Amino acid sequence: MKVILKPGGFVVVGTLVVLGVFGAVKFLSPRLNPSTPSEKLVAKSTVSAAGQKPLTGASLIDPTRQEWSLATQKPAAATMKLQVSPELPAGSQHSLHLEVTAVDANKYWCAQLLKKVPQAVEGNHNLTVQFWGRSKKKTAVYVVFEEGLSPHTAELQKNVRFTPEWRQYQFPFRTTKDHTDTHANFCIKAGLEVGEFEIANMHVLDNGKA
Repeated sequence: MKVILKPGGFVVVGTLVVLGVFGAVKFLSPRLNPSTPSEKLVAKSTVSAAGQKPLTGASLIDPTRQEWSLATQKPAAATMKLQVSPELPAGSQHSLHLEVTAVDANKYWCAQLLKKVPQAVEGNHNLTVQFWGRSKKKTAVYVVFEEGLSPHTAELQKNVRFTPEWRQYQFPFRTTKDHTDTHANFCIKAGLEVGEFEIANMHVLDNGKA
């Protein structure tokens, strides 16, 4: 049996072949499922206090290496503990919890978490502090970047009242002096009131000269 294709038949066959190729490519191409956990993490990680996307680049501190130290002034009483927080929206699931059980209302701070910045930082640089935080009791703290020597002059001093839900905070600031011979400190000064809070994924990014 012979099949005779007229000129119009070649057009029909050619069209079917092209459609078949596109259909095969579409079927074989990987499909993105918008409900996959990884995509949810990316979406949530773009939220910050200032409505900006998290910055990229090297951090002056490594949240998994440089340890926090706790300092208190009498009559303050506070305890800190490391924990795992599976509900963190992005980044590492390890967080630090501080609970303050006694304070002195006449002092600027009674308890503070301190992390030494392990690298030299020059003056007139644009820096950004970025981290996640929450407090079931809506506790207020000061987020501080200060010089390592007395009188520990602050170059960033931001009052924050945490929310019960995890939220990403991002605070840009500019250094006014060199922190080279003695490195700077990064602190969260608490003890303003009895309460508790959690922090995680702390970064201090140097965005270069202003």
